Amino acid sequence: MHDWSFGWSKAKTAYGDCNENKKLIRLSKVLAPKLSDDAINDTIRHEIAHARVGVVQGHNVLWKMEAVKCGASPQRLGPPSPIRGKHVLQCVNCGLLYYRHRAVKKVLACGKCCKKYNSGFYHPDYKLMSV
Repeated sequence: MHDWSFGWSKAKTAYGDCNENKKLIRLSKVLAPKLSDDAINDTIRHEIAHARVGVVQGHNVLWKMEAVKCGASPQRLGPPSPIRGKHVLQCVNCGLLYYRHRAVKKVLACGKCCKKYNSGFYHPDYKLMSV
């Protein structure tokens, strides 16, 4: 791993990422200040495990074994991002709010309502509208 680099990202939803092509592991400079030192250490080790087995492995058993070897918690996700997106969408059916960091350019529907009332498939009755 001596030929890998470390960097910072502007991510608001991912604490860290691993780019195999660029041989680059990054932490979010937006989210890192909100994490404990232990959580930052775990995130770095998590990404090192990705680098060692290859990003294509995702969070499968091989990656989990490597994460444990690296001293990382073999979990796919950390805590939810504490930063809410500025673009707010609301389900016309149940009123559930969805926060997005980027403007939504396509028609979306409420996953909760689509699963409950339409076998998980899109239906315009459960469309999300900008608030």
